[in-house]
Parts: sequence; C-alpha cells; structure tokens
Amino acid sequence: MRNRINGSIPPSIASLSELASLNLSNNKLKGALPSELAQIRNLTSLKVVDSRVSF
Repeated sequence: MRNRINGSIPPSIASLSELASLNLSNNKLKGALPSELAQIRNLTSLKVVDSRVSF
C-alpha cells in the first residue's frame, strides 16, 4: 500500500510522545530522519522501507 506522502518528516513529530509504532514505508519521503525521534520514549518500531530517507 502506498500513501504517497512526500516531503520530509517534521521535527514536531516528537510531540507525539505516546507514539509506539511508526510505519512510513512506501512513501516519497526525503531527507534525514529528525533526531527528535529519539525523544519519543515509547517508540519501539520504525519502518521506512522504500522511502528516500537517510539516517
């Protein structure tokens, strides 16, 4: 399934403090993953398969 989300992941994603799983696979995302993702303490799963993001 493709959502066709494009652009970059905003640093404000860290405000989703209860987020446990994030699947951004199969989108047209680009750029680096924001370091703010590390602030989401409950995040245990991050999938970015077939997206154009960097680490």
